[in-house]
Amino acid sequence: MAFISNNKIVHHDLATRNILLQNEKYIKLSDFGLSRCEGEKLEANDCIVSALWSAPECFDRTQILSSSSDRFLIEQGRRLSQPERCSESLYDLMYRCWNANIAKRPRFVDIIDELNETNLRKDSIIPFTHGERKA
Repeated sequence: MAFISNNKIVHHDLATRNILLQNEKYIKLSDFGLSRCEGEKLEANDCIVSALWSAPECFDRTQILSSSSDRFLIEQGRRLSQPERCSESLYDLMYRCWNANIAKRPRFVDIIDELNETNLRKDSIIPFTHGERKA
């Protein structure tokens, strides 16, 4: 996401269904069908995604796209509760990414830096389990 954001591209459909996990270190993005260049105006058909998971600017046809649109997952101020095994620092980062004010959301490069710093603290790591359950 930092790469496409730095290249002024807005994915516009960033969702778990479009994130492919190759292994612990390699994640790939898919479905660039709604992608646009940053600064383009939204068109009537550009926001055919789940309303629950869309940025509020998707509903305002006068808004100009930005990479911050990809970081806003939930509309109307609703937020997911903190997952059981999620550290306070990681949840705080998630919460800041959901800010309704585009200008207050962290940039992808800042998210990467913060995640790298967070993962250095043992209590902040969420293990990558490939879906296995521990007995």
